[in-house]
Amino acid sequence: MKPLPKIAFLVGMSLLFASSSAWAGLRGNAEVPPARRPHGGLPPGQTDHAASRVDAYLTAYWARAGVTPAPLIDDATFLRRASLALNGISPTADEIRAFLDSASPDKREAKVDELLTRSRYADYWGFQFRDWITQIREVKGQSTNLVTLYYYARQAMAENRSWARIARDLLATDGDVTQHGWANFALYFDTEPNEVADAASRMFLGTNIACAQCHDDPHVDQWTHETYWGMAAFFARAKIQGPGEKADEYYDRFPLEPRPPTSVSTLPGGDAAVDGVWGDVRAYIGTDKGEAKLPGSENEKVILPTPLGEAAIADADAREETRRAQFVSWIVDANNPFFARAAVNRMWLALTGLGFVDSFDGFSPRKEVRHQELLVLLAQDLTAHDHDLKWLMRTIVLSRIFQLEQDADPRVKDTWHAMPPRLLNCDQWLDSVVRATGEEQRIYALADEITPVLEQEHADRVAGVVPWDPRAERTEKATNPPPKKEAVVKSPDQLHLEKLRREYAEIGKRVAHLRDRARIPMSPTTEALMSMNGEIVAASLQRGTMASAIAKLPTRKERIAAGFLAVLGRRPRDGEWQVFADPATEDPVANASDLLWTLLQTTEFQTY
Repeated sequence: MKPLPKIAFLVGMSLLFASSSAWAGLRGNAEVPPARRPHGGLPPGQTDHAASRVDAYLTAYWARAGVTPAPLIDDATFLRRASLALNGISPTADEIRAFLDSASPDKREAKVDELLTRSRYADYWGFQFRDWITQIREVKGQSTNLVTLYYYARQAMAENRSWARIARDLLATDGDVTQHGWANFALYFDTEPNEVADAASRMFLGTNIACAQCHDDPHVDQWTHETYWGMAAFFARAKIQGPGEKADEYYDRFPLEPRPPTSVSTLPGGDAAVDGVWGDVRAYIGTDKGEAKLPGSENEKVILPTPLGEAAIADADAREETRRAQFVSWIVDANNPFFARAAVNRMWLALTGLGFVDSFDGFSPRKEVRHQELLVLLAQDLTAHDHDLKWLMRTIVLSRIFQLEQDADPRVKDTWHAMPPRLLNCDQWLDSVVRATGEEQRIYALADEITPVLEQEHADRVAGVVPWDPRAERTEKATNPPPKKEAVVKSPDQLHLEKLRREYAEIGKRVAHLRDRARIPMSPTTEALMSMNGEIVAASLQRGTMASAIAKLPTRKERIAAGFLAVLGRRPRDGEWQVFADPATEDPVANASDLLWTLLQTTEFQTY
């Protein structure tokens, strides 16, 4: 995935800090309720891995190719890179110190295991998962519920659902989009059979067959006009449906349900911090009618469901499974040549910036695949591990290639002898800035103060007492208006908690708005200017706790070391102490703030 702009959302950032900050760091405390703070305790996935097999392949390849691999990164660089890759945020200073001071020979593997079980993993990868869908096409389906799509993505990652299970959820499972986020996949592509099939091919097969929509693909002989519409035929017997005149029947089929606990984010600001719009009440459901017809053919020839590269299925509608379910059964089958390799390439690109092909959907009979032998090996292993994404992530992050130093040499794309420098994406950059400046401490303090309120809301949300979709506003209250409540005299403490809760919710809403803006592309020059002078950096430095904490340290050397740990995740190297040796002013807080600002502008901070 191309790194997203880091700072498009900085305009108007001062509004975020008008009342408080909205950012939380990560603490691995499984006892802390998920509604309040990040925690540990997510399923670890299959904890074996194939890193040694990856290393053996690449070592042999480098020897044959006469390539010298880059040196391995040190512990501090590994911790920062792994934390950003798996949790979307840089590590805390305390975490860095503990990792550097540990003498355990297995500490890198143990740290990866820990990162994969933190709730921050699900919070971050929920966004990445949603981006994989929304970046397939620029077109956005009407009334797509991007919030519940995130809730589903977050839930799937928190539960470590297999990639095969996720495919079945998105492609073959009926659902109401305001409750069942998976149903938004089809809605995002307007539920048009050909658009859904095209998106499914790109998402799960790693292939882009769009060129065959109107004619035979001019570059790939195997992908004919009928190939494209044969894939579309799998989705011809499904449609979008709203309540309409049969609202009672609709709501009987899709009643309001309790919220799955694993879908509840631990983002600072709570669910209000999830960006995206709520869509209309709609459902994606299967039907018993519908065909794919070849456009432009005489009498619009009906096309039978046809798997990519295989024969048409003449008896598709006589089988027990629906057409959509048959499509999923075909793609996740162990003998399917596309599914597992596409998943391996997707995660390899996402975690390293390198790919077996250049994009998530770059596989084609006419495209050369890099390191084909390794791809086949990992695809087979992934299938044998039930398409467990954490097994695959663990394999990649613990392999030697993930732990090599950076090199901008363009040959890296093919030889994989080093890691290419990668810009932080918008989520990584934003969360790391507020952590480095100590701004997250403000949201911790606010969340702690209203803990009873947040815990009760979390319990009510999961129990279904508090509806979690806007449908309730349109239906439940209209048909079953709540009884009038008698006026309740509230104590000053209750009024104070309510005020703070409103403040916390407003912070979340503003964060969501800015996170949404972060996904708007900007020019590199504009990004650089706003990174230096934008409100988020200025406000974070001013309101965050880090500058004042550094200023209180007794010696200049300790202050410089603390700044490096906070921003770059490492201690200063020889020669770096002198750069900040002479303070610019007599104000120790201002000096500490200048130190942090300078380090935030470095290439080292902006990349990983």
